[in-house]
Amino acid sequence: MAQKQGQWQQARSYFLQALEMFVAYKDKYNRDIALRSLARLWQASSDKDLPAAVAPIVGVSVEETEALLREMLGEKEPGEAKPGQISLDAPG
Repeated sequence: MAQKQGQWQQARSYFLQALEMFVAYKDKYNRDIALRSLARLWQASSDKDLPAAVAPIVGVSVEETEALLREMLGEKEPGEAKPGQISLDAPG
């Protein structure tokens, strides 16, 4: 709701909190929903700092996070990571 009303900071805060919880509980399904929501927020708000906020939560670099968010949006540029190339799951 906050995202639709243009309240980017509030939406960002909610999505980041949700992502932290889903990662902590190893809930991959809801983690991916939160990541897709963050990707849409990133696209709509042009928040250049969002990948840097997401990166430590998911445990990958800012560059890998940007590629992951683009993947969630269905966007790819030549040479970018292919689906499944960026692993958010700790080795088992």
